[in-house]
Amino acid sequence: MGLQVAGMGVEAAGIGFEVAGMGSEVAGMGFEVAGMGFEVAGIGSEVAGMGFEVAGMGSEVAGMGFEVAGMGPEVAGMGPEVAGMGSEVAGMGSEVAGMGSEVAGMGSEMGSEVAGMGSEVAGMGFEVSGMGSEVAEMGSEVAGMGFEVAGMGSEVAEVYMGFEV
Repeated sequence: MGLQVAGMGVEAAGIGFEVAGMGSEVAGMGFEVAGMGFEVAGIGSEVAGMGFEVAGMGSEVAGMGFEVAGMGPEVAGMGPEVAGMGSEVAGMGSEVAGMGSEVAGMGSEMGSEVAGMGSEVAGMGFEVSGMGSEVAEMGSEVAGMGFEVAGMGSEVAEVYMGFEV
């Protein structure tokens, strides 16, 4: 009888260790998901940065346009056409700058959204890892209970059979 109880205890301990192992696996998966979330957040930040770069380029072109416009009146002696062309270039530069600002706005919006999504995914990952840790804890408890049962079983075996296990 005692030997049976001891055997059951050892089995319970084994099951406990399996559960603990499964818990650790779940925790590992959670950390992986969290890592993926941080990657997504990084990509979002990159997209935002690209938008601001385009805006900067647009402003540069606008500056060049205004420079050319300034040169126009200087060259007025050569003909009012040149001045007209300078003003056109300045207008085009301003348009490009506007487009750049729009792209920057879109980039920062998209970047923020993607970064937000990444943070959410990371949060979910940490939740999953927390759940995994809980499962691992439960497994360890079950294993501990199993060892207790095994100990009781060997005691029973000792008392009733008169020999040690």
